[in-house]
Amino acid sequence: LALAKSYVIEGNFGFLPRAKTAGVSICDSATARVAACLYYDYLSWDPDDAALGQGALHRVGLATAMPLAPQLSLGINQKYSSFTLEDNAGVNIAEQSASGYSLDAGLIVRMSQTVNLGVVGYNLITANEAVFERAFGGGLAINASPTLMIAGDVRYDFEKDAARYSGGAEYFV
Repeated sequence: LALAKSYVIEGNFGFLPRAKTAGVSICDSATARVAACLYYDYLSWDPDDAALGQGALHRVGLATAMPLAPQLSLGINQKYSSFTLEDNAGVNIAEQSASGYSLDAGLIVRMSQTVNLGVVGYNLITANEAVFERAFGGGLAINASPTLMIAGDVRYDFEKDAARYSGGAEYFV
């Protein structure tokens, strides 16, 4: 967010047979020293396994970032999430539904003109640790050319003692 000066408006929608996602964000890193991004995300699912029930997640947040030095940026993400789980009759399962505020914080180190390294703590402050678990993440992004970025990351969830790995590429037009 703080690495490039730009205005960005994004929208997304994803559809799978048993899940749907949507989101919208508006970001400004051009007019002030502190970059800001306001966003909303939605996820709903209805699994094949009838015993699991169905659920939805709504999240609204404000991400801010600022350079601390030419090669170092700090980011803070404040979000409010509302998670509901229903049984197959559409009745809310209160003990598995939650809502509340949480905060993430991260750093990006610009290793070179083409390589960025990031670390992040998820849900460092949270209203409900049982649902919004603390996690640690790290990532590496390589700008292979002015129009192509290749990235990978890992996220470790302390409560589940499990890691998730992902990667991808982005082509800029």
